[in-house]
Amino acid sequence: MIIPFLSFGQSKYDPEVFALESGRGELASEYFGVRLSDLKKYSDGTYSLSEEQRDTIKAHILGRHLCSLQWISWKDFGSVRFFEDEKGRIVCKGGQESKKNDDYLKIDGIVTIVSPLEIRITGSIITKVSHINGGNPVVRKGTYRFTIAGARRYWRMQEMNNPMDSCCDYVDIYF
Repeated sequence: MIIPFLSFGQSKYDPEVFALESGRGELASEYFGVRLSDLKKYSDGTYSLSEEQRDTIKAHILGRHLCSLQWISWKDFGSVRFFEDEKGRIVCKGGQESKKNDDYLKIDGIVTIVSPLEIRITGSIITKVSHINGGNPVVRKGTYRFTIAGARRYWRMQEMNNPMDSCCDYVDIYF
Protein backbone atom coordinates (compact mmCIF):
# COMPACT_ATOMS: atom_id res chain seq x y z
CA MET A 1 0.00 0.00 0.00
CA ILE A 2 1.43 3.39 -0.97
CA ILE A 3 0.88 6.12 1.59
CA PRO A 4 1.47 9.30 -0.42
CA PHE A 5 1.68 11.75 2.46
CA LEU A 6 4.52 9.74 3.99
CA SER A 7 6.30 9.13 0.71
CA PHE A 8 6.14 12.65 -0.67
CA GLY A 9 5.90 14.84 2.43
CA GLN A 10 2.53 16.33 1.52
CA SER A 11 1.41 16.30 5.12
CA LYS A 12 2.95 16.24 8.58
CA TYR A 13 3.56 12.82 10.12
CA ASP A 14 1.86 12.47 13.50
CA PRO A 15 2.69 8.93 14.65
CA GLU A 16 -0.33 8.61 16.92
CA VAL A 17 -2.85 9.75 14.30
CA PHE A 18 -1.20 7.67 11.58
CA ALA A 19 -1.15 4.51 13.71
CA LEU A 20 -4.82 4.73 14.59
CA GLU A 21 -6.09 5.86 11.17
CA SER A 22 -4.13 3.15 9.38
CA GLY A 23 -5.30 0.38 11.70
CA ARG A 24 -1.86 -0.36 13.11
CA GLY A 25 -2.96 -0.16 16.74
CA GLU A 26 -2.13 2.25 19.49
CA LEU A 27 1.38 3.36 20.23
CA ALA A 28 3.02 1.93 23.33
CA SER A 29 3.52 4.31 26.23
CA GLU A 30 7.30 3.78 26.16
CA TYR A 31 9.92 3.07 23.53
CA PHE A 32 13.58 2.33 24.22
CA GLY A 33 13.34 3.41 27.85
CA VAL A 34 11.68 6.77 27.12
CA ARG A 35 8.04 7.41 27.94
CA LEU A 36 6.18 9.39 25.29
CA SER A 37 4.29 11.26 28.03
CA ASP A 38 7.63 12.68 29.25
CA LEU A 39 8.30 14.35 25.91
CA LYS A 40 7.11 17.67 24.58
CA LYS A 41 4.90 16.98 21.55
CA TYR A 42 4.43 19.65 18.90
CA SER A 43 1.27 20.19 16.86
CA ASP A 44 2.83 18.49 13.81
CA GLY A 45 3.28 15.24 15.77
CA THR A 46 7.02 15.58 16.31
CA TYR A 47 8.68 15.36 19.71
CA SER A 48 11.62 17.09 21.33
CA LEU A 49 14.26 15.08 23.16
CA SER A 50 16.68 16.01 25.90
CA GLU A 51 20.26 14.77 25.65
CA GLU A 52 19.52 12.31 28.46
CA GLN A 53 16.53 10.89 26.58
CA ARG A 54 18.55 10.67 23.37
CA ASP A 55 21.33 8.81 25.24
CA THR A 56 18.76 6.41 26.73
CA ILE A 57 17.37 5.61 23.28
CA LYS A 58 20.90 5.24 21.89
CA ALA A 59 21.82 2.73 24.61
CA HIS A 60 18.77 0.64 23.68
CA ILE A 61 19.30 0.63 19.91
CA LEU A 62 23.04 -0.08 19.80
CA GLY A 63 23.72 -3.66 18.78
CA ARG A 64 22.39 -6.12 16.22
CA HIS A 65 18.86 -5.90 14.78
CA LEU A 66 17.05 -8.03 12.21
CA CYS A 67 16.15 -6.38 8.90
CA SER A 68 14.16 -7.28 5.81
CA LEU A 69 13.18 -6.25 2.31
CA GLN A 70 9.81 -7.77 1.39
CA TRP A 71 11.03 -8.90 -2.05
CA ILE A 72 13.65 -11.11 -0.40
CA SER A 73 11.90 -12.62 2.62
CA TRP A 74 9.98 -11.90 5.79
CA LYS A 75 11.10 -15.31 7.11
CA ASP A 76 14.84 -15.41 6.42
CA PHE A 77 15.92 -12.10 7.90
CA GLY A 78 19.15 -10.25 7.46
CA SER A 79 20.71 -8.08 10.13
CA VAL A 80 22.13 -4.64 10.68
CA ARG A 81 24.38 -3.47 13.45
CA PHE A 82 24.10 -0.10 15.16
CA PHE A 83 27.44 0.97 16.65
CA GLU A 84 29.39 4.09 17.56
CA ASP A 85 32.26 5.06 15.30
CA GLU A 86 35.46 6.81 16.40
CA LYS A 87 33.72 10.21 16.09
CA GLY A 88 30.89 9.17 18.44
CA ARG A 89 28.33 8.92 15.63
CA ILE A 90 25.86 6.05 15.46
CA VAL A 91 26.40 3.94 12.35
CA CYS A 92 23.98 1.41 10.85
CA LYS A 93 25.57 -1.24 8.64
CA GLY A 94 24.35 -4.57 7.28
CA GLY A 95 21.63 -6.04 5.13
CA GLN A 96 19.87 -9.12 3.87
CA GLU A 97 20.73 -11.70 1.21
CA SER A 98 18.30 -14.00 -0.54
CA LYS A 99 18.71 -17.75 -0.07
CA LYS A 100 17.06 -18.33 -3.48
CA ASN A 101 19.02 -16.05 -5.81
CA ASP A 102 21.45 -13.12 -5.75
CA ASP A 103 18.93 -10.49 -4.52
CA TYR A 104 20.07 -8.37 -1.59
CA LEU A 105 19.57 -5.33 0.63
CA LYS A 106 22.53 -3.28 1.89
CA ILE A 107 22.29 -0.44 4.40
CA ASP A 108 25.24 1.75 5.35
CA GLY A 109 24.80 5.13 7.00
CA ILE A 110 24.95 7.51 9.92
CA VAL A 111 21.94 7.43 12.25
CA THR A 112 20.18 10.43 13.76
CA ILE A 113 17.75 9.77 16.60
CA VAL A 114 14.80 12.08 15.95
CA SER A 115 12.43 10.70 18.59
CA PRO A 116 11.57 7.38 20.22
CA LEU A 117 9.44 6.76 17.09
CA GLU A 118 11.79 7.90 14.34
CA ILE A 119 15.38 7.52 13.26
CA ARG A 120 17.02 8.85 10.11
CA ILE A 121 19.78 7.12 8.23
CA THR A 122 22.01 9.24 6.00
CA GLY A 123 24.06 7.16 3.60
CA SER A 124 23.24 4.46 1.08
CA ILE A 125 20.50 1.88 0.77
CA ILE A 126 21.09 -0.53 -2.09
CA THR A 127 18.55 -3.12 -3.23
CA LYS A 128 18.98 -5.74 -5.91
CA VAL A 129 15.82 -7.60 -6.87
CA SER A 130 15.65 -9.86 -9.93
CA HIS A 131 12.33 -8.43 -11.22
CA ILE A 132 13.10 -4.72 -10.59
CA ASN A 133 15.36 -2.52 -12.74
CA GLY A 134 16.28 -5.46 -14.97
CA GLY A 135 17.87 -7.22 -12.01
CA ASN A 136 20.42 -4.43 -11.58
CA PRO A 137 21.09 -2.78 -8.20
CA VAL A 138 19.06 0.28 -7.25
CA VAL A 139 21.29 2.68 -5.32
CA ARG A 140 19.68 5.27 -3.07
CA LYS A 141 21.91 7.90 -1.46
CA GLY A 142 20.58 10.50 0.91
CA THR A 143 18.67 10.72 4.18
CA TYR A 144 15.90 8.20 4.84
CA ARG A 145 13.29 8.27 7.59
CA PHE A 146 12.48 5.08 9.48
CA THR A 147 9.40 5.30 11.70
CA ILE A 148 7.41 3.13 14.07
CA ALA A 149 3.69 2.80 13.37
CA GLY A 150 1.41 1.73 16.19
CA ALA A 151 1.93 -1.68 17.73
CA ARG A 152 4.47 -2.74 15.10
CA ARG A 153 7.88 -3.75 16.46
CA TYR A 154 10.02 -2.29 13.67
CA TRP A 155 11.02 0.91 11.96
CA ARG A 156 9.92 1.11 8.30
CA MET A 157 11.65 3.28 5.71
CA GLN A 158 9.17 5.96 4.65
CA GLU A 159 10.70 6.77 1.26
CA MET A 160 9.33 3.50 -0.05
CA ASN A 161 8.84 4.28 -3.73
CA ASN A 162 11.46 2.53 -5.81
CA PRO A 163 12.95 5.10 -8.20
CA MET A 164 13.42 2.44 -10.91
CA ASP A 165 9.91 0.97 -10.83
CA SER A 166 6.37 1.84 -9.82
CA CYS A 167 6.51 -0.41 -6.76
CA CYS A 168 7.27 0.05 -3.10
CA ASP A 169 10.23 -1.35 -1.22
CA TYR A 170 9.40 -2.15 2.40
CA VAL A 171 12.73 -1.87 4.19
CA ASP A 172 12.20 -2.78 7.85
CA ILE A 173 14.57 -2.78 10.84
CA TYR A 174 13.23 -4.74 13.84
CA PHE A 175 13.73 -3.98 17.50
